[in-house]
Amino acid sequence: VGIDPNDPLANYAEGIAEYGQYVVGGSTNAGLKQQALDALNKAKSEAQSAGNSSLVSNITTFMSNNIK
Repeated sequence: VGIDPNDPLANYAEGIAEYGQYVVGGSTNAGLKQQALDALNKAKSEAQSAGNSSLVSNITTFMSNNIK
């Protein structure tokens, strides 16, 4: 089963998962943090393009509250 690489919800889930790996790993792998940011920013852009303001809000809130 494949995941659509242009699906905003899939990219949001990927970003959360990668950020979780970064945190659990002691916040030392800057590459994981960057991958998470890339996935979250892509998800946000795709959600904006699709007019999904609720998802945009969720992504923005997650990033503001969690990513330092």
